[in-house]
Amino acid sequence: MNTSTDVQQASGDAEDGSSNFLAEVDGLQPSSLFNKQATRGKFSMENILSIGRELDSDPAQSPSTFPEGDPIMKRVISYHIATSLFEGFIRSFNPFICVFDPSFHTFQYVREQSSFLLTVMLSVSAKAFNPSLYPDLHRYSEKLFSDAIARGAKSPEIIQAIVLKTYWKQSDDTRSWPIIGYAIRLSMELGWHKLLLKEEDMTAMSIGEILKRRNIERTWLVLFVYDRRFVPLPKDIPSKKLKSDQHELAKWETLDDRAK
Repeated sequence: MNTSTDVQQASGDAEDGSSNFLAEVDGLQPSSLFNKQATRGKFSMENILSIGRELDSDPAQSPSTFPEGDPIMKRVISYHIATSLFEGFIRSFNPFICVFDPSFHTFQYVREQSSFLLTVMLSVSAKAFNPSLYPDLHRYSEKLFSDAIARGAKSPEIIQAIVLKTYWKQSDDTRSWPIIGYAIRLSMELGWHKLLLKEEDMTAMSIGEILKRRNIERTWLVLFVYDRRFVPLPKDIPSKKLKSDQHELAKWETLDDRAK
């Protein structure tokens, strides 16, 4: 009978398969229990369990659409995680500073305008919602900040990114007042301090132009507040002395009123 022969052959094949499998296994750790054949090819465990390359960027957009330094194109963060963090920022963080208009500052718009601003927004959001991504995003935002200063670049988005970096700064970061001053100088170079908008001027403006103008005015007002909020108290001047100086200023104002 061939039954015993078939059984022996089947058992032999099984042993050969087991030996082949064990020969390809590097160890007894969970990650090593997959033989090498399971880690190769389109349907490998690596490809199945990891985020595919097609998820790292928006397939509908060309890389030329975005500025150089885009964090998604640089693979600092994936496209889908970036959109999620951006929505989290607009929903949870923007109400604290009231700088961004959700109807105007969409993910697509911010990404096309400024890699620096987008990275800072994602960094702030990641610190709360995805802390493991925060160090890389923060480090990359610092690089983009240094590059912007070195190039002398100025735009509303760069100024807004600086505002975010001062508001949600690290505990050991003491640059708030100096870099807010830098942002104000950039604003003045852009002529924000000379903007005067009459009501009749708005009738000739499109909705998009009005939103851009409001974006600038809103940011300028925030800079005005921040400049006074982050003024450091001089270490060599006690607070009582400052109060005394304020009283002296009141006397000068009184004398000025009398002169009139």
